Amino acid sequence: MSALNAATAHPALRLLIVEDDLRTAHSLRELLEESPNPRFEVQHVSCAAAAVETLRNSPIDIVILDLGLPDASDLQALVRLEATVHEVPIIVLTGRGDDALAIDALHFGAEDFLHKGSFNFPSLIRSIRYAVERHRGIRDLARMKTQLENVNRDLERLTLIDPLTELLNRRGLQQALTREIQHLGRAHSTSAALIVDLDDFKQINDRLGHGAGDVVLKEVERRLRASLRAVDYVGRIGGDEFMLLLPETDPPEVTRVAERIRLAIATAIVQHSTGTVTLTASIATLLLTTELPAVDELV
Repeated sequence: MSALNAATAHPALRLLIVEDDLRTAHSLRELLEESPNPRFEVQHVSCAAAAVETLRNSPIDIVILDLGLPDASDLQALVRLEATVHEVPIIVLTGRGDDALAIDALHFGAEDFLHKGSFNFPSLIRSIRYAVERHRGIRDLARMKTQLENVNRDLERLTLIDPLTELLNRRGLQQALTREIQHLGRAHSTSAALIVDLDDFKQINDRLGHGAGDVVLKEVERRLRASLRAVDYVGRIGGDEFMLLLPETDPPEVTRVAERIRLAIATAIVQHSTGTVTLTASIATLLLTTELPAVDELV
């Protein structure tokens, strides 16, 4: 394999030395530059602030960190670097007699520690390999955990959302209703529910097909959302039935909202592949009470 192919097959590790003692930093750089595998691209800074700035702006694979910096004592620099980026393994440098501090550093996220003045090439490379591989395993587990949490969150969301309109389904509405009923017992205010039923919707499906019906339902969803506040809830409880929950809304405002929704639907002209559809809707309103804690009871 040519030198170029070898370099491509084994890209250099980007290593940051954070050390205010130039002699120690020079010794580290000399040892690292002797390594053919892994190869290193070395950067050096002398304080914690510069290290944080470098980590924010440059891709770094591993950090060797002195615990005695001019702008950070003991574990302060480690904490600052860990807060900046969790994905980069850190090896700490300690003076002789600092073993207790080094062990504390491991508890705060460091992968390994080296004694100043006593490390050699084999021990340095071994420590770096160990830190990189161990952190890769931790990083992979963390990524898998995050992916699993995202999947579970998406699955939970799907159990609450109507797949066609992306409004709340009955289960999602029930959760919202339960919260509002609990709030009624604590607040001196009124809340309301509206049920919107599209008139003669079955004829649209029968005459134009379910594809056109789906287009109509999505347009109704858009107009319902546009007619409500951000704090209101809107859901689909049946084929052409929708339920709206209006927290902390007085009766005159409920009437105004119902009329606004009726007009929004009545003025809709829905385009589909074979023409246009116009709509009307019937709307029922009801003030929420603790005696009506379920969606089915409201309906």
